[in-house]
Amino acid sequence: MADFLRTDDVAEADRFAQWRHWISATSVPLECAQVSRKPFRGEVGHWELGEMLVSRVAADPHLAARTRRTIALRDVGYYKVGLLTKGSCRLSQEGRDALLRPGDLAIYDCRRPYTMAFAETHQMSFLMFPSDRLRLPPAAVDQVLVTPVSSTESTGSLVAPFLRGDARTLLDRLSRDYL
Repeated sequence: MADFLRTDDVAEADRFAQWRHWISATSVPLECAQVSRKPFRGEVGHWELGEMLVSRVAADPHLAARTRRTIALRDVGYYKVGLLTKGSCRLSQEGRDALLRPGDLAIYDCRRPYTMAFAETHQMSFLMFPSDRLRLPPAAVDQVLVTPVSSTESTGSLVAPFLRGDARTLLDRLSRDYL
């Protein structure tokens, strides 16, 4: 299933409220806040690939937070890998901070509170997958959480191409052929 949502299709006064709803519905429940008085613009594409969720976001500056309250609304055992392709993002989880620049990716745990601060217009792709599929001891995972990884090195070079475009190409073909 694929969803493509654009705030340009919503009345200007309702755009950010609709954005909060879309982001929480296509990912995990999040609290979002605007950081500018200008009209908000954003787009999100969301695809389900079995147990994996893939999304692409392009949006104006804002804050997004997974809090204890939003975790209680829907506690999901997912890890999330984010690849920033435009702008910057300050990612924080459990006392760890990372400033992501274009080409950086990071992994974080949706079962724990986190904050993403986007100070400028940005584009980011996300891959969410069940945490039990990683099959690593929790201590090993904790060591890599919120640690920027270059998309041109090691593991990043394996995941980044999928998030940059291969997933969209695959999904476009599937939707043409089967929907």
